[in-house]
Amino acid sequence: MAPNLPKGSNPSSSDPDQNTSFIHEMHNLSTWELISFLKSFYRRSEFALAAQILTSKKKP
Repeated sequence: MAPNLPKGSNPSSSDPDQNTSFIHEMHNLSTWELISFLKSFYRRSEFALAAQILTSKKKP
């Protein structure tokens, strides 16, 4: 590999911090923030799925 690659351009490099930086960022969030984010994401996907089902059914 070329030694002049910018840091972070190779995910399989020997630097262990690159592979765990995302996990560390998730741990920096509080549990309540993570739960509220997952709840809002679930509500959005559930609403989209329900709307898709309702609009796809023509018969009552």
